Amino acid sequence: MDPFVIDAPEGRVVILLEVYEEDGRLIAALRGCDGRLNTKQPGWLRAIRRELHTIENIVKSANCSELRIGGRDWSWILKDYDRLDGVPNGLRKVLQWAT
Repeated sequence: MDPFVIDAPEGRVVILLEVYEEDGRLIAALRGCDGRLNTKQPGWLRAIRRELHTIENIVKSANCSELRIGGRDWSWILKDYDRLDGVPNGLRKVLQWAT
């Protein structure tokens, strides 16, 4: 996928996702996140949750069934993500589509 930018009052971030096939399903993995997040801005944790929902929708629109994240430990914020073994601080979320 092409990199994309998320602009929010709490900061601006460029996101890079990799899409690959595994067991016949498309998987998206967050491979890069560069920018500035103003952690002194009130509500920055809500902003992460809100913008991750934006990323999940982008991933769904690319027909991916799962989003994976590794590296920094976001498990304390991303409570609806499951642990992903074999990846440092790995998290995964199987994406649900509205029916």
